[in-house]
Amino acid sequence: KEYNTMSTEVKVTYQGNLSCKAYHPASESDFPTAAPTAIGGTGKGFTPGDVLAASLGSCMLTYIGVIAMREELSIEGTVATVETEMGDNPHRVSNLKVSLLMPDSCKNLTAAQKAKLVNGSKMCPVKASLHPDIKIDIEFIWPAD
Repeated sequence: KEYNTMSTEVKVTYQGNLSCKAYHPASESDFPTAAPTAIGGTGKGFTPGDVLAASLGSCMLTYIGVIAMREELSIEGTVATVETEMGDNPHRVSNLKVSLLMPDSCKNLTAAQKAKLVNGSKMCPVKASLHPDIKIDIEFIWPAD
């Protein structure tokens, strides 16, 4: 499916003490970020790497949700846990491990329905935008039948 290109805006303001505030004008919402303690920050909030992980997890869940709505499947309560591993030379995110814990409402899904949800996760534009050297491991954990 083709998607319309769109532009969004987020304003990030440096607050001092290695912390920032990200503001989303369209929704009038904001959240703070803090540098990790490893580089002298407070670690009292989402680090920029945490925001990247949250962006990937929420994007994957959103696109799984698109498929679920289309197929009239319930995925409410699905949890994406994203673990971030940092590398050196250059210092950056080197690995993201995504575990998708599917809720009991997915207990009796067919293999074809599960495949559609898995394919939905691959539609995430955040994932497609990440550097190809970043290793991304994705695991779906389905409830037992």
